[in-house]
Parts: sequence; structure tokens; C-alpha cells
Amino acid sequence: PVEGTVSFNGQPLPIGNITFRPTDKSLQSEALDVREGKFVGTLIPGAKQVEIRGYEMVTPKLPANSPEAGSTFKKQVLPAKFNDKSVLTADVSAATPLTFDL
Repeated sequence: PVEGTVSFNGQPLPIGNITFRPTDKSLQSEALDVREGKFVGTLIPGAKQVEIRGYEMVTPKLPANSPEAGSTFKKQVLPAKFNDKSVLTADVSAATPLTFDL
């Protein structure tokens, strides 16, 4: 089991996900949801590269007769340096909560 927190600009990340990619490429990546700055789950212990994505819910302004009117979607709000181009790392173990202050 693992737990931790994610904050962005000093505030808990409202909604997002965190992906742990093992340095051993023969092992599978694992992802956990982030809600109100917290995540909890079960991961294989070891050294990981970390990717964090944060979202805000967006409702586009569309004509009322549009089939998508009133729909919402998630918009990525974190810079690529925390996800696609991440250099974040973590040593996952059950003994230590993980903290990411972005």
C-alpha cells in the first residue's frame, strides 16, 4: 500500500492522476487517481519515474441545439514538465507517504 499528496502552486490538486513508471522496463506502469490532493493505492515497491496530470472540468459554450451542449470535459492544467516531460522520481515503499509539491 502507498499513499501521498500532490499540491500545485501551494494548493491541493483537485482532480488528476499520478502514474508510476518503474525504472525496470520489464515491469508495468501503475496509475492512481488524485482527489483533493490525495492518492492512495497499492503499487509494486521500487524506484519509479512519476508523471502527474491535473485537470479542471470545462463546459464549452455551444449553441443550445448542439448535441454536445452542456457536456463537460477534463482539461489538462499542469505543465508538461510534470507529465509528458517529467523528471520527477520516487522510491515507492509502504513505510513512507509520498509528497509532491509542484
